[in-house]
Amino acid sequence: MPVPRPHIALTRVRAALASSRARLAAALVAVLALPGAATAAPASPTSPPLSAEASDPRLLGWMQGAPPPEDKRIRYTDDDYFSFPKLRWTACHFRQLMPTVGVSRGPGAARDLPRRLDAAIDALSFTPTGTHRQMTWAQSLSANYTDGIVVLHDGVVVYERYSGCLDEHGQHGAMSVSKSMTGLLGEMLVAEGVIVPPAPSYTGPRSYYDYLQTVQKQGRHGEAFGYKTINTDALGWIIARRTGQSVAQLLQSRIWQRLGAEQDAYYTVDSTGTPFAGGGFNAGLRDLARVGQLLLDDGKVDGQPIVPAAAIARIRAGGSKQAFAKAGYAQLPGWSYRGMWWISHNDHGAYMARGVHGQALYIDPTARVVIARFGSHPVAANSANDPTTLPAFDAVARYLMAQP
Repeated sequence: MPVPRPHIALTRVRAALASSRARLAAALVAVLALPGAATAAPASPTSPPLSAEASDPRLLGWMQGAPPPEDKRIRYTDDDYFSFPKLRWTACHFRQLMPTVGVSRGPGAARDLPRRLDAAIDALSFTPTGTHRQMTWAQSLSANYTDGIVVLHDGVVVYERYSGCLDEHGQHGAMSVSKSMTGLLGEMLVAEGVIVPPAPSYTGPRSYYDYLQTVQKQGRHGEAFGYKTINTDALGWIIARRTGQSVAQLLQSRIWQRLGAEQDAYYTVDSTGTPFAGGGFNAGLRDLARVGQLLLDDGKVDGQPIVPAAAIARIRAGGSKQAFAKAGYAQLPGWSYRGMWWISHNDHGAYMARGVHGQALYIDPTARVVIARFGSHPVAANSANDPTTLPAFDAVARYLMAQP
C-alpha cells in the first residue's frame, strides 16, 4: 500500500533535519578544530563590528515575538546561525537549535556562594598588552562583549555582571572550555589508574568515530604543541570505552552532582547522541565558577574530596614550554598546555580554560581568585581579546590579594 503523502513529507522533513544537524555539527567541529582556533591571530572583519551595546540581542530583536518576524528568526539550518551578531543570541540557546544531552545537578541543595560585592572593581585600571592607554575593568567588559562574568575571592562572590543574552538563570555555550572539562575527567582517571598515559613513542590511532578516522597525522607527537579539538574528542572516546560512560554521564556522576551546582548543564550531541567533548558543554555562569573553586580547593567540596589532588597537581605543573613555544602563540610567552588546560607559569601559578569568542575560567592559586566569563566576541580567536583579558584578570587578582 502506498505511504500517504503527509507521511512521505514528514519522512523527508525528518531526513532533512537529521542531515542539517549532522552538517552543522561537522561545521562546528571544523571551526573549533582549526589550528590555534582558541588563540590564533584574528581575521580582520570586512567592516568594524557593532559595539557590545549596539549588538545586544535584545536590542536587535532576535527571536522575539510569537512568532518572531522572518528577518529576526535564527534557525540551526541557517549558514550564519553562529556568526556575529546572531551568535550573541545563539551562544545562550544551543538547546533550542540542536539535540543535546543533560548533565543533571541532582536533587540536593546548591552549594552556597557567599556574597561580598566590591564596587571598587569597576574602576580598577590596567594597561592592555601592546598599548600605553589604561582601561578600566568596567570598560573591558564591553570591549570583550562580555555576556556574564563572576569573580570569586576565597570562595566569596565579589563581582557579578550579566549582559547580552545571559542572566543568572541562563546557560551559555562554553566552547573549548569543554576541552578542559574533558581533560579534568581524563586526569582524574589517570590519577586513579583507570587509564594510563601512552609512552612518548606511542604512534597508535588518534580517531573519533567515523569522522576522526578520516583525520591524518600531522607532525610527530611531543615535538611541538598543536591545538586540536579532535584530540579532546579522542580522549572523550577513550573515557567512554574505559568507563562505560560518556563524558556527559561521567561529568554528571563524578563532578556535577557532587559540586553543589545550582543548574543542570548540558552537551550538544551528534546524530548518534555522542556528546561533543571538545566544544559542546553549556552551563550556568556561577556553576562554572564553582568548578574553578573546586580546583582551587585541591579537588574538595566542603572538605570532601571529589577530584584527586594529584590530577590537579598534574594540570598545574603544565606541559613542555619548549613544545608550546613552537606553536607560535606570540601573546602567550612562557605558557604551556596540560590536561587540556592553559598554564601561564606566572609568579602566581595562574592557569585557565579557554574557548572561542571569549569563554574563560581563570584560576589564580596564589591570590585565591577564580574568574568565570562567558562572552560573544565577534572574533572567534582569543588573540582578539587576550590583550585586554589577561592583564585585566591579573590586575583584579592582585588587587583582591592586597585587600585586608
